[in-house]
Amino acid sequence: MRGCAELLSGWGRASTWELSAALTPGGGRAAQVSTRRALRVLEARGVVTCLGFDLHGHRVYCLSGDRAGMLAPWLPGSEHAALTGGGLLPGYMRPALVRLWNTSRLPLTREQREARRAG
Repeated sequence: MRGCAELLSGWGRASTWELSAALTPGGGRAAQVSTRRALRVLEARGVVTCLGFDLHGHRVYCLSGDRAGMLAPWLPGSEHAALTGGGLLPGYMRPALVRLWNTSRLPLTREQREARRAG
């Protein structure tokens, strides 16, 4: 569980598959089950939160404190929603675009990394 939280603090967000591959290289199905179990426990404790799914159908997680910054920018609750038109996207497009957003990897800024170290 500690490994999942540490990776998410450095990566920002990651899918269960990515976390499993990083924590137990070559671990196979058992490692994925173990990673999912750890993420469920962390989610119940409020440490991580699920952002939805990526294009491959894997759940994507981030630290709970980073949720607003990791949400797709057009969704309500995102810190950027007002800048991107809020709810102007048609409802049928949102799930596919959220999956695409969750699959993309945006590097953390230097300020974000320093704030994490200070926290």
